[in-house]
Amino acid sequence: VKVQAEALAWVEQAWVKKSWPDTVELRLQERKALASWGKEKLISKRKEIFDAERGSQLNGLPALYASDDYASLVVDRYLEMELLLVGIDLTIATVELNERFSWRIALSEGIILIVSEERCMEKLQSFVALYNKIPEEDKSYIAQVDLRYDNGLAIKWKNKNGNSNAA
Repeated sequence: VKVQAEALAWVEQAWVKKSWPDTVELRLQERKALASWGKEKLISKRKEIFDAERGSQLNGLPALYASDDYASLVVDRYLEMELLLVGIDLTIATVELNERFSWRIALSEGIILIVSEERCMEKLQSFVALYNKIPEEDKSYIAQVDLRYDNGLAIKWKNKNGNSNAA
């Protein structure tokens, strides 16, 4: 019973106990999803990738994209990024690690951040410092911030009419 229960995607751990004379007690600990992993799976804080049995479970979760080999790195980096960005009221919608070890972070507020893995968190801290200095009325016009440069960053701005072809 324990093995079969733990084979279910949403069960992290199961405990089975026989109570005399004719009762079997089953306790389950639910596996909690941290984020969606790709398009059809979930990932836990323990960095375990598991199947999403119900598609509705993906709603409201941030989405992480990378090769399964980098699940541990992606979860660690996501948690660090989230902690840093929540301090300036920004929310991560998606995080993608590409084959060149460059991060693409889409924020719920409509901003795209692009940063290389090298000195990633240091560069994101520089963005946070800059973001705090931008006037509040101008923050909604940020379309993309490229942080892959050694000594700076590039911001792509939206035009006042909503187009994002201004630089």
